[in-house]
Amino acid sequence: MSPPTETEMTEVIEPEAASAPSPAARSASAADDAAAPAYRFSGWAYQGFGSLFDWQQDSPAYLAVPRDVAFSHTQAQLRFSYALGRKFEAVASGSLLYSWTYSPNDTERQTVAQHGAHGAYEMRLQELYAGVFWTGLDLRIGQQRVAWGRAEALAPNDVLNARDLRDPFPTERNLFHQPTPLVRADVALGDKSSLQLIFAPIFVPDKIDIYGSNWALIQPGAPDSLRGFFHQMGSLVDASLLNEFNRLTQQSALPPSGVTQFAAGTRAATTLSGIDLATYYYYGYDRTPRLKVDPAFAQLLQSVDFSMIRAGDFAPLFNAIQAGQAPIALTYERNHHLGADFGTTLGPLGLTFDLAYDTNRGFFLRDLTGYGARTGELVAALEYQTGDIHKVLVLESSVLHLFEQAPPPLLFVQQTTATFALLARAPLLSSLDVELRARFSPTPNNVVARLMLEWRVNDRFALRAYGTWTAGDQWGLGGYFEHNSGAELGAKVNL
Repeated sequence: MSPPTETEMTEVIEPEAASAPSPAARSASAADDAAAPAYRFSGWAYQGFGSLFDWQQDSPAYLAVPRDVAFSHTQAQLRFSYALGRKFEAVASGSLLYSWTYSPNDTERQTVAQHGAHGAYEMRLQELYAGVFWTGLDLRIGQQRVAWGRAEALAPNDVLNARDLRDPFPTERNLFHQPTPLVRADVALGDKSSLQLIFAPIFVPDKIDIYGSNWALIQPGAPDSLRGFFHQMGSLVDASLLNEFNRLTQQSALPPSGVTQFAAGTRAATTLSGIDLATYYYYGYDRTPRLKVDPAFAQLLQSVDFSMIRAGDFAPLFNAIQAGQAPIALTYERNHHLGADFGTTLGPLGLTFDLAYDTNRGFFLRDLTGYGARTGELVAALEYQTGDIHKVLVLESSVLHLFEQAPPPLLFVQQTTATFALLARAPLLSSLDVELRARFSPTPNNVVARLMLEWRVNDRFALRAYGTWTAGDQWGLGGYFEHNSGAELGAKVNL
């Protein structure tokens, strides 16, 4: 489980190819072939302002981590699709993201360690792919989102795309999973069965902050040695370069590109007696980075008095880096993923199960070093289906087990971890909805929840109010990020 883990439940999922049905459902005809080209534009814009409830730390200044006590999110996305009957489609989408944050700063110079008020801009390519369709075969090539599995919040089979872990609670859920370069082929095997083949020529890592933001890996509960070291290094970097600072420290090297370094997988699905079944296999890189600290460097940090040391005192360290000796390395390792799911309906109830087995799934120890283990996970989900997107109830439960005895202690999980997730949405008035997304685990005891009130002024404009609550044991997800409880007010416009 990579930190922080998302509470990702989405009651409405846009079709990945709205203009092209699945191979099993499509029959080629002269009328389809002669269909006129179809264009579609869509998009949205969001503006939100928020603040944390509690940002005080007990640590001395030289060990304190930055806290964005006030923030603003400006987000916009556009999507364009072109379809030529049922023969061809092209899709492109992109996002513009700007964030402004404020952190208390006792110094005149705004640095990563105490970055005061600063802004960060990001232009992100989302989808960019083309699809060609024949009778019984769909082929899509390019940057695309492909979701595997039936579970939404606790989704062990959703392994194809990168995630943006810098914000586990994005106001728009499609900003969490990142489309990545894939070749996807869907083959119809009769009316009720299909085979999907996936080829990933380029590895795209999760977006993760190591230091300097509210959901960064280094929090007030991280080891003193790492907090002290990054505080000193962050004091050398201007706050406007926070994103570059995190990219610099995120990995020593990405997996090499090339034919021999590819990732690939397959999904086989069928329907038997009203039960939908699917199996998965994927061989690629586990997206949780493995942080490794050189033993000599770790010993050095343990002996340092961070109340007295200055960044210049780490000159021998920089000399070692220049000589090719990385004191801190983030790397990625290969993993075999096998999975299965099935789903059925019982009247208004939908019942699904997801099973997953990984040979080298990544985790973090409490000193933030990485650890890989063979794991098994079972997720059961129950959904009350109303047919109304404003009335949703989904309950999920998961049991995750590590087959090897992990070197203690682990961060966020234990040898066997039970987790429960909830999505509940209901109308309070004709145009006012309330929504709760929550994740709870008794081992270790912690909760992460977000409550949203949405007032739909009309079909295109809505006002929102969010409340986020994190709490629990020190080494659970909610406890480790316990200072991130806060509130946000925002407005969304659909274009």
